[in-house]
Amino acid sequence: MDTECGPSSTAAVRSPRDALREKISATYDTYHSGWLKSSTMELIGIAEEIYTITQMAARICDVISDADAEYLLRFDNPLKVVSDYWSNLGIMNSHLIAGEMRHMVWDIRSRGDAETGCDLAGDRMENSMEEMT
Repeated sequence: MDTECGPSSTAAVRSPRDALREKISATYDTYHSGWLKSSTMELIGIAEEIYTITQMAARICDVISDADAEYLLRFDNPLKVVSDYWSNLGIMNSHLIAGEMRHMVWDIRSRGDAETGCDLAGDRMENSMEEMT
């Protein structure tokens, strides 16, 4: 039962991560509205920033602790804090991307299913040679 002073003690209390998720969602909506007003060339120029902000907004609350969320809630724009930091990783992050790319190619090779689902360069050469004769 609610009292004049506020909800009763049986009301659910939001976790810091839920509060941060709401704050980040509102901030992301503001960014998104701005992007919708941008020209194509402007969007191309900030594509990496858009990607980083989108990834942080989608994932950060799922991977941090409540204590981390409480810390980030101290900022007016916690999404900018984490996105700027992630962007500044720059060169260090490129090593992770390269590792992921290596793993991707290894996985494609080991599974072998791309060979049956995609045209192979040798097949195209054979078809071209047959068309010439």
